[in-house]
Amino acid sequence: MSLQRPIFKNISYLTKRNRHEYLNALCLNPNGIFIIEQVLDFISDENLVDLCANPYAIHIIEKNMDSIDDIGKGTWNEFYYLKPVDAWKQLCKNRNAINLINKNLDKIDEFIENSNILEYLADNENPKIDPIIERYLDKYIEKEKLKYLCSNPNLINLIKLKIFNNENEFNINYFEYLCKNPSPDAIDIIKDNLENFKSYKKPFSMFTDKCPIESCWSKIFSNPYAIDIIRSNIEMLKIYDLWQNLIMNKNAIDIVYDYIDEIINNPKAFMILTANADYFDIVKLHHDKINNWHHLCINTRAKDLIDEKIELLDEYTINNIFSNQPHLIDLIEKYFDKIHPSNDGLYHNPAAIHLISRFDYEKMKINMQKFNDELCRTVFHPNRVERIMEKYEIFHTDLDKIM
Repeated sequence: MSLQRPIFKNISYLTKRNRHEYLNALCLNPNGIFIIEQVLDFISDENLVDLCANPYAIHIIEKNMDSIDDIGKGTWNEFYYLKPVDAWKQLCKNRNAINLINKNLDKIDEFIENSNILEYLADNENPKIDPIIERYLDKYIEKEKLKYLCSNPNLINLIKLKIFNNENEFNINYFEYLCKNPSPDAIDIIKDNLENFKSYKKPFSMFTDKCPIESCWSKIFSNPYAIDIIRSNIEMLKIYDLWQNLIMNKNAIDIVYDYIDEIINNPKAFMILTANADYFDIVKLHHDKINNWHHLCINTRAKDLIDEKIELLDEYTINNIFSNQPHLIDLIEKYFDKIHPSNDGLYHNPAAIHLISRFDYEKMKINMQKFNDELCRTVFHPNRVERIMEKYEIFHTDLDKIM
């Protein structure tokens, strides 16, 4: 016995060839799965890869494993098209796909050496990913790929044991990934290696101008557990222009307020500030300085201000930023006529499914009747009723009085 799935009507337009981007958005939308179930025969390889990233689509993926194996087949130039490994990369970082991964370790074995699939495994936030990664540490993984593990807070024991131990020399690539690890234990390792990092000299390269030092500091200034390190190295804020990282750090509010006047008068920094709900009172006070409304739409406390200034939002912001914010669903309904019908922004919004399509209540009523009949047969089965009566010492004469 199981509850019936919701049924939507008037979604045949999604099966047209030019509706590919709508399906892409729905495949990534946690609440779009119910619609995808109705148009599953029409999804493309790209849609299927996106679906593999959706934590709520595992039941669909499990029934379509053969389709994953067929991704990219039959295309005119397979080199430029998606392949099965692209779907498995998305599954490897899907927090609800652990059981599916465990059942298909042969697939991971196939891809682990010649792809960056370990990076996707390391991005999986499910603590149960640890044994799967450990399986590959000694057998398959060359040293360079170990850096991917350093950013996962659930792998801190592996990081200490295999990477940041007394036997290994300081490695800037490992350290860079470690700097974004949101774990107090990771911060201890960062502190232990901070002097090695500060004394690191970037080797000259004529092929790249990427600076791992700047990247490390940007990740540290974004790390909510690195506040002590940030305070002790606050001069890096201006050296590497790390305003965005600091402002979006949920634990750096006191530090941000230390520089609030400078931020308000820095257009780039103030633009970032408008996106953060922690500073909305300041943003509201200085809203006349807003010249980019994209970031304000992301601010979960800015609904009333956006409603007041809706005419200042340009077409791009309305269709691509405003329309896919769940916290703005009341305003989306209010200003629905401003959203272009061909835009896919709504299809990304988990709160806007009812605006994309309506429930087919008649079909759902028919389906629920089947469930209702089955439920009644189960609940009121004579054997079950008799068992409950015996347990609670209810007699037929008592029932007669009630009736």
